[in-house]
Amino acid sequence: MPQLDFATFPTQIFWLCITFLLLYLVMWKVVIPRISGVLEERQSRVENDLERAEQLQLEATSVLAAYEDSISSGKLEAQKIIQEAVLQIAESQAHREAEALKSISAMTAEAEAKINAARHGAIADIKSVAAELVQITVLKLSGSEVSKAEALSTVETINQESAP
Repeated sequence: MPQLDFATFPTQIFWLCITFLLLYLVMWKVVIPRISGVLEERQSRVENDLERAEQLQLEATSVLAAYEDSISSGKLEAQKIIQEAVLQIAESQAHREAEALKSISAMTAEAEAKINAARHGAIADIKSVAAELVQITVLKLSGSEVSKAEALSTVETINQESAP
């Protein structure tokens, strides 16, 4: 084995030092800068990702706040619409009740007028029958005839005396 030969040992050490020095220089000038560049790029990417994540979190927070605001404004608007609908229904109901009351009042007045007309007609019929009865009674009791006008005036007089 040539590496164990002491005669070639100093040259092997010389070339070992030169190779080591060349590898050291290549590592120092080429490889290490590339590795440090990759590490710096990775660190930069991680920092950018963290910043973007923070920005996205802030955006998400603002979107959530806007969503909650729109939900609350929607609820308020819905309550307002419900209140307006309740007021419209109440106004409509009051209007219908007023119309029904007017209709009932008109029907009541008409019915009272019919009742009064029927009462006056019935009273007139009763007075007419009473006058005929007076005529028949006077004819049977005294034998003399009484005119219808006299019989009606007698019935009127008796009616006014008995009225309170």
